[in-house]
Amino acid sequence: MQSFIGFLGNFLLLALTFMTAESLTRKAFPKHIRFWNIWKKDVANSKRILGNTIAGYYVSVLSLVFILIFYFFTMRYLNWWNPASLSTDPNSLATYFPWLSAIANALQAGFLEECLFRAIPLAGAVLIGTKLGKKKLFLGIGLIVQALIFGAGHANYAAQPAYARVVELIIPSLYFAFLYLRFGLLTGILMHFAFDAILMSLPIWITSSKGIWVGRTFFIILFFIPLFIVIYRWFQSKKLVEIKEENLNLSWQPAPKKEKEKIVRITTQTTGFNKKSIKWILVAGIIGVLIWIGLSDFHNYYLPLKVSRKQAIETAKAELERQGIELTDDWEILAQTWDHATGVHRFIWQEGGKEVFEKFIGKYIVAASWKIRFLRFEGDVAERAEEYNIFIREDGKAYRFWHQLPEDQKGVSLEKEEAQEISYQVLKEIYEIDPLKLKELSAIPEKLPERRDWKFTYSDTINYTLQEGELRYSVEISGDIPTNIISFVYAPEEWVRNERNQKKPAETLGSFFNILLFLVYLLAVVIGIIQWTKKNFSTRIFLIFFFLLFIIQVILFINSWQTRIAWFSTSEPLSNQVFTTIFGFLLKTIFLSFVLAVIAGLISKWKLLEQAGLKDVFPALGWGAIIIGIATFAGLFAPSLEPFKPVIGSWGTSIPLLDSALNLFNRFIAETLLLMFIFTLSGKITKNWTQKKFIGILLPILIGIFFIGGKSLKIFTGANIAFWLINGILTGILLIFIYRNYARFSFSSIPVLMSVIYLFKILKNGLYFAYPAALPGSIVGIIIIVVFGIFWSKELGKLDST
Repeated sequence: MQSFIGFLGNFLLLALTFMTAESLTRKAFPKHIRFWNIWKKDVANSKRILGNTIAGYYVSVLSLVFILIFYFFTMRYLNWWNPASLSTDPNSLATYFPWLSAIANALQAGFLEECLFRAIPLAGAVLIGTKLGKKKLFLGIGLIVQALIFGAGHANYAAQPAYARVVELIIPSLYFAFLYLRFGLLTGILMHFAFDAILMSLPIWITSSKGIWVGRTFFIILFFIPLFIVIYRWFQSKKLVEIKEENLNLSWQPAPKKEKEKIVRITTQTTGFNKKSIKWILVAGIIGVLIWIGLSDFHNYYLPLKVSRKQAIETAKAELERQGIELTDDWEILAQTWDHATGVHRFIWQEGGKEVFEKFIGKYIVAASWKIRFLRFEGDVAERAEEYNIFIREDGKAYRFWHQLPEDQKGVSLEKEEAQEISYQVLKEIYEIDPLKLKELSAIPEKLPERRDWKFTYSDTINYTLQEGELRYSVEISGDIPTNIISFVYAPEEWVRNERNQKKPAETLGSFFNILLFLVYLLAVVIGIIQWTKKNFSTRIFLIFFFLLFIIQVILFINSWQTRIAWFSTSEPLSNQVFTTIFGFLLKTIFLSFVLAVIAGLISKWKLLEQAGLKDVFPALGWGAIIIGIATFAGLFAPSLEPFKPVIGSWGTSIPLLDSALNLFNRFIAETLLLMFIFTLSGKITKNWTQKKFIGILLPILIGIFFIGGKSLKIFTGANIAFWLINGILTGILLIFIYRNYARFSFSSIPVLMSVIYLFKILKNGLYFAYPAALPGSIVGIIIIVVFGIFWSKELGKLDST
């Protein structure tokens, strides 16, 4: 799946780069040959293309000569260190087709880098300079900028001095730029491709393995394909020709716009919405609410975390004092909520059931808790490696102590008996057990430069009641200091292996479905941008949604800053981590806000054309409650793999109520837009359910399968697969039914319908009482989403002001 995601990302990057570079080149350099025509008949067999092709191969040889001279001079006379000068990877011989790896990687580098580093900045500079009447000035700036960017883009190789690669590539980037300005993309791409391919293929030329000549032959054939194409076109036409003006960029004209036909709205004879059914929809909605109340499990099996951040920090300080540890003022204190559900939680739930899980949670397996870190971001790297971690239970008691020490920290070297006595003492103090009744499983010493560490593992055969697995205690002692004390349930290796084998394909398939849903959003964005260019788009709605989503995410980011820095590593500079965190957040937030805002602007103008004008909001309330009831009932048949774990991350933020109120807002927007886009697309394809009904049926069912699969496909077992498929298909059928019988008549009430669904989702989160601010935050969140849902519906123009 990671490979597929990487492939998809590279595909989008390459496609966007090629399109941008070619389109800018076409506008900036009218006398260049149109790039997509270079291998057509009467173009490829021209003297100009033949010369450009031969020049590409010839200049690559000159580039190799330049690199050899440059490395010889700098390494011999300037003492530069540049191991990257090999520019080849001998591991490529381990691939199935080493010759193909060299060709493919070189071809990608040649196309991508010449488009990205040459065409886009230079063509952009020419266009801007021409527009402002300063073409030469901007072209000069573009040449400098592209050289620096090209050099810096290759400076990730190990080299000394650090600027070695930038200096090395200044001259090549300038003559690459000359090739582009004079001849266009072809010569530069060919030269870059040939240069990289020669270096990347060195392993297949220096090896002497049997049959390597086959790989060399294929390499040569692929290497000279551009030249072979030109020669083929030459022999095909039996002559070399001159380039005609019609094949130059200056002759290109966009396809003429089709004259718009006058749109005549045809009122199809469709059965309108039966307003008499409203009362039955409301009755069914009330039944759905009753099902939700009666069948939902509001019990929090992971125990509520009632201890505040301040109380947890005070408890952690008291624990340090109890152990006689005094810290100086340069130590910082960071706190984060800790509620990681592990395979052990699932093992206890599946093997022991609810009763055993409730008995073990918070005692033998981790419940919701706090992790308090005492650390330093300033000083020597080795000193910063020392860190104290104290874990505070839901009842306010410290249950785990972890003291991280640098490996070169001085300490004593204890014998086993001495170290074991220390382990007995800390187990008795922390867990109030008799260590002599424990069974020793292992005692592992580790000799470090300045001390000897020990790790003891014990098994509790008295308090553990399940037939499978063991209750264990682990004590790590660094020198004579207890540094990591923890209790845990050990799941049998066979169970762990089986779960891993079942989860891996399920997670892969679930990720695949999420990618497909992302592609649906991407499709909506593409359509939105196209409609924007045609002025069939609401810029006002786009701006409202963009700034609203962006501002809410910024508020949540600032509010959660304390929890974010609690994950920072002391081994890296603090400023670097702050910058990458903020920069990454801004990129992600701007992108997602833009995507959702474009879809919102599209939906506002591109929505269903033919509606019955239903202005009553009550059916939307009823349908939302019906969906909740059906979802609750369907959940009874889901395989019980683990108890539901309420999210407690909001409790670790600066203002928990604020985070609890807003953390589902963007998801509400995203899922509402997805539903509206699917309904709109179905309406467009089926002409308001009068044509192509098969596609109108297939589309919601596929979306239902993708959506449910991305959320509920946890393990790859027969029961879970059956639940996913049946639930996904039924979800699709429900969407068809709602669209067919309600949404197409009152499209703008969909935000209200989704508000009802999220009302119950958010309320359920609050009713778990996972932390003190959970219910108040949920109530505020419900108010925000309901109010915005009504506002959104009014903006779509379907609801009365009342």
